[in-house]
Amino acid sequence: ARAFVKFNAAEPVRLILVHWLDETVPLTAQAWDPVMERILRVYNDGDFAFADRTRTFPVSFQGAPALKWEGIWQNEKYTIGGPFRAFAFHRGGRSYILIGEVFAPGADKVYVLRQIEALMNTFRVTSP
Repeated sequence: ARAFVKFNAAEPVRLILVHWLDETVPLTAQAWDPVMERILRVYNDGDFAFADRTRTFPVSFQGAPALKWEGIWQNEKYTIGGPFRAFAFHRGGRSYILIGEVFAPGADKVYVLRQIEALMNTFRVTSP
């Protein structure tokens, strides 16, 4: 079974990618960047994060330690891109990463990014 779920909404396009590992991955960019890179490439048809336009820093997510990314993603196959936010954190012996991407040409991206972050903040583990 794959440990991946993708939520997609249109107009403007908003994606939330959820991936989990049955281990405790350190909350560092060195540990998580390769995981995020693989998830974007494999499950979203070649997306990637611009390393020089992305920053990663520790935060609190739902009251617990987490790692957050704020940056820009792109897909050269479709010549599209936009802003993204991501969080890595631990719950019940598992490690999770939530990646929220926005593709909204001509739209107010700040508003759409706030929607994505609000949706990610509703994350709950419902079964072991």
